[in-house]
Amino acid sequence: MIKNLFLVILVCGSILFILNLPGESQKTPTQIRQTQGEKPKFLLPQNHSQLTFVEKKGRALYDYYCSLCHGASGNGDGFNSYTLTTPPAKLADPKLMGKLSDAQIMATIKRGGGAFGLSPQMPSWGGLFKDKDLNALVAYVRTLFRRAGAVGG
Repeated sequence: MIKNLFLVILVCGSILFILNLPGESQKTPTQIRQTQGEKPKFLLPQNHSQLTFVEKKGRALYDYYCSLCHGASGNGDGFNSYTLTTPPAKLADPKLMGKLSDAQIMATIKRGGGAFGLSPQMPSWGGLFKDKDLNALVAYVRTLFRRAGAVGG
């Protein structure tokens, strides 16, 4: 019985192995270029991010805590935004965000929207974030509307 089971497993494994051999359609672009006589090119990884260390920290916090409502690019179109009665602020809007100081943005994050007559659905994050985290978030939020302003105008 055990010999038969072993034989079935061996045969099935062999068939799967044969069926999984890479054909021409399964070759990577590099493998195809090599078979066509092209030499592979070695490229160093590129760092396209122009963010500072603090802005990168802010981006990590933003992506985890803020993007669910404000959206990945700050356009107020995050996953949860459609369930809110008041749409989230469009942090990428240069006209809106250009009027606000860093202190105002930080205070809104720290105390929540309701503390300033904005959406009460924006929670207070002051109990979670330290001031250095808040500074990093503000620095990253500033990059959202600067990029949007550069693209849009």
